[in-house]
Amino acid sequence: MYVILRSPCMTFRPLTGNDAALDVLNLGGAADESDEDDEGGHAERAIENLGEEVQRQHFYYKRELDDLEPDELRAQLELRGKATQGTKADLVERLWVMVQEEEKVEEGGDQSVKMNLHRLKQLLLHLMLRWDGKTLGWKGGASVRSLIVEQLEDDADLQAAFYASCARRSVVGVAWSGEVAVAAACDRSSFFANFWRFFEVEVRLATVPYQSWVEGDLLRFLEALPSITLQVCAAPKPLIRKYMLLNMERLLHYKDKHPDVLKFISRNCKRLDEEDVELTNALLGRFCHARQVADIDTYIHVSGLLGGLHQLTAELDARAFNRKPQASEHVRLRDLYSTPSWKESNAVLDNWILDTALRAAAGDAQLDAAWERDDRFKRALDNMPIWEGQLESWLKTKRRREAAPGPGPAPAPG
Repeated sequence: MYVILRSPCMTFRPLTGNDAALDVLNLGGAADESDEDDEGGHAERAIENLGEEVQRQHFYYKRELDDLEPDELRAQLELRGKATQGTKADLVERLWVMVQEEEKVEEGGDQSVKMNLHRLKQLLLHLMLRWDGKTLGWKGGASVRSLIVEQLEDDADLQAAFYASCARRSVVGVAWSGEVAVAAACDRSSFFANFWRFFEVEVRLATVPYQSWVEGDLLRFLEALPSITLQVCAAPKPLIRKYMLLNMERLLHYKDKHPDVLKFISRNCKRLDEEDVELTNALLGRFCHARQVADIDTYIHVSGLLGGLHQLTAELDARAFNRKPQASEHVRLRDLYSTPSWKESNAVLDNWILDTALRAAAGDAQLDAAWERDDRFKRALDNMPIWEGQLESWLKTKRRREAAPGPGPAPAPG
């Protein structure tokens, strides 16, 4: 498993075209192709180190519990104060009852503020637009990030404290700059370190790569994918973590064995936007029977129909309606946030980000106590060997089951 951990001051390289995406995934080292070595070693080490990352997890489907190892199920039951004895099936049933009870309690909580995926995407895009949108060339963008860096660089107290720390550690020759000032503020304040990482790394990863994707350039997404994988794996979601690691391995396989697949994806990435995919799936469903089990032949047949249907619809729209082509959601939102009606809200948000960052950088003990230092990217990177071992053990078990002989044909009637 290959991953890249970017620094808190992470920046992206200038775009050089989609074909350069193949070089981005050259993450170093050769893949280990010896699946047969150390058959049970990874699983044993994973179980031994399982206690290092035990957290109370939320589950939404019973199949998520089926994908957990018995030791993981016991750990979750122990966190809930329940018995941990029994077979895996017993553990799954016992934990599933607890999960349903927790869901009933949570449903009775405060429902005054609701957040869904669509609203979260809008919020993150707005934050990035104000944080560094001007540098990215986004319409209506600001650069609160630059203001923070400039004021930290002019902070004489921060500079004096930094060089005093260098003297104690016998470090010489470090020139004072904006990036050095940010690093010094991160060392001084846990709140500032977490606050800076949230905007500079977390929000950037959740917006910039996908923004470039829908605009027709996949390079930034492929650059950021190792860090995105770490970001997803850091969340306590075993099933999603397994999905991300499998897809990362598949992408590395494409890079090494099928670069033509990556070139095809890169040159057609505009049509691989999730909204277009969902629309295509909805159209495909209209030409399938409700109870039909779709296979590749079904998709080939229906996909052939969609081309003609699309041309017919375009002809009818051109004759009956005078429709303008719609921009992507990201572009529409950027235009919206730059309108005069958002001027006051943007000013309030900019001032809040700037004031909070400078207050934390000055060494506010109350803020530091409220947000202790925590680097979940590093935590995910440290746990990667454990998760890799669990994944390899799960894959080998799955392949053995698939290779096992079936019950055979039923005996002929006497």
